[in-house]
Amino acid sequence: MDVSTTVILVALVNVTLALALLIQSRFSVRPPGMRLWAAGQTLMAAGLIISAFRGTSLAGKIAIPLWQTTTIAGFVLLYVGILRFFGRKEHWAPLIALLAVLTVWSSFFTFVVFLVPPRGAAVYVCAASLVVACARALRRYAEPAVRASARYLTWVFTALGVIYLVLAVVQAARWDSPQGMFANSPIYTTAYVATVVGTVLWVVGLISMVNERLQASVAAQAKNMTRIFETSPDCAIISRLSDGMMVNVNEGFTRVTGYSRTDAIGRSSLDLGLWLTPSDRNRLIEHLQPTGECENLPIVLRRKDGSTVECVLSASTLEVDGTPHMISLTRDVTEQRALEAQ
Repeated sequence: MDVSTTVILVALVNVTLALALLIQSRFSVRPPGMRLWAAGQTLMAAGLIISAFRGTSLAGKIAIPLWQTTTIAGFVLLYVGILRFFGRKEHWAPLIALLAVLTVWSSFFTFVVFLVPPRGAAVYVCAASLVVACARALRRYAEPAVRASARYLTWVFTALGVIYLVLAVVQAARWDSPQGMFANSPIYTTAYVATVVGTVLWVVGLISMVNERLQASVAAQAKNMTRIFETSPDCAIISRLSDGMMVNVNEGFTRVTGYSRTDAIGRSSLDLGLWLTPSDRNRLIEHLQPTGECENLPIVLRRKDGSTVECVLSASTLEVDGTPHMISLTRDVTEQRALEAQ
C-alpha cells in the first residue's frame, strides 16, 4: 500500500471515529470531555490530510511542521478530555510548551537541516508521552463505576506508548538517513497500523466508559427513587393506568389504608373498595389527562376496618415497560380537617 492510500485510509478512520463520538455525545448526557475527544480525532485526521502534501518544495516543507503539530494537538485534546471527564483541571502551560517545542524542532529539521528521523522521533516521543499521561490519568482518577473501561483503556494507552517509544528509537537510530524509516517500509506500515488499531480501540473504550457512567447514574437515580418511595410517610402507590391494578405500594399505604402489601399487589383500588366514592377514580383520571399530573385532589378513602380517612392525592403518569402507569401519593389529612373545623 502506498503512502497516499495509507494516509487517506487512516484519516477516514479518524473522521469516522470523531463522528461516532459526536453522535454519542448527542444521545447521552454530554459528559465533560467528550467533545474534546471528537475534536482531537478531527485534528488527527486533519494532520494526516496535511501530511499528504509534505515534500521538498516550500509548500511541502510548510506542511511538515503543520502536520506534526496538528496531529500532536489532537493527542493533547484527547488527554485534556480525559482529565475533564473525571472533573480534573488541565494545566495548559506544559501542553502548549510541548506543541511549541515540537513546532520549532520540526521546523529546524525541515527548513534548516532537512532530516526525517529527528522529526519522526520527536513526534513519536510526544505521542508516547501523551498516551502514557492518558493511561496515568485513567489509573488515578477513574471512579468505581467506570473502572472496567478505564482499566481496558489504561492497557490500550500503555501499549501504544510502548509502540510509539520503539518507533521513536527506530527513527533516532537512523538519524542521518534522509528518509528515516519512511519509504513504504514494513516499519512505516507498522506505525500506521498501530495508530489505526489503537485509535479504534481507544474510541471504543471511551464510548464504553461514557455508557458505564450513564448506566451507573441511572441505577443510582433508580435506587434513590426507590428509597424515597419506600420511606415516604404518605401512602404511595404505583398502579396500571388502564385498570388501576397496583404493582407496588409502600409501608405508608398500610398505615393509611390498613391493607398489607400482599393484600394490594395484583388488585385494584376498586377491588379493595378503597374509594368511598368510586367515581372519584374517574375524577382523578380526568385531572391527569391534560398534563399527566394532578395535585392535591381531595378524596375520602375507606380503610380495611371500614373507617374512613380524608386525604389529598397527588399523582403523575409514567411508563413502565411501555405501559402507562400512575404513581400517586396520598396524605391523610383527617386530623388537619378536624382541627380546621373547630
